[in-house]
Order: sequence, then structure tokens, then C-alpha cells
Amino acid sequence: MGVSHTNVNNVVNGLTRPDADFCIKVARALTESPEYVLRLGGHLSPHPRDDPDFEVIRSLWDKLPRWKKRDIVMQLRAVAEERERYDVQGTEKSAEDEEL
Repeated sequence: MGVSHTNVNNVVNGLTRPDADFCIKVARALTESPEYVLRLGGHLSPHPRDDPDFEVIRSLWDKLPRWKKRDIVMQLRAVAEERERYDVQGTEKSAEDEEL
């Protein structure tokens, strides 16, 4: 696999955090998705599927007609761009943002 027993032991026992190279080698050895192992190793953010709200959104999304999906995507982009502008300007987050 190209990784020392000591390194594996240290990661398994929580003594060290695996680097990206370690995660990729483990993924190959276990025939697992590198993305999945990199997420477990803390190198990628959690997948949206891990958010319970994502499943609700997906279920509702599947019921919408194509024209409505395009409309919603445009609205989401506008909200995201607005939030980016405020984050860049350094404004404080609202209590609602803290809940998310």
C-alpha cells in the first residue's frame, strides 16, 4: 500500500491526522472512493447528503417541473451572491445564520 504500519497505527489510534496522500493510498487499497476517505480524514467538507435537510430538498426537487427548478436555481444564486457580498464586507451574521 505504500504506508508504514506505524503511520497506519498512529492514524487508527487517533495520534495523528492522516494527510491527503495517506487517504488516497488507503482508498486505493480498500477500493473505496478517494473523495469519501478524504472526507473522513478531514480534507474535504462533509457531503451535503449528510445533512438531513438535503434529503428533504432532494425529495421536493424531484417533484418539480423543469421550469420551476431553473427558477429556484436562479433564486439560490441570488441569495448566495448576496451573502457573499455581506461576508466580504465583514458584516455580522444574524442569529438565523448561527442556527445553520
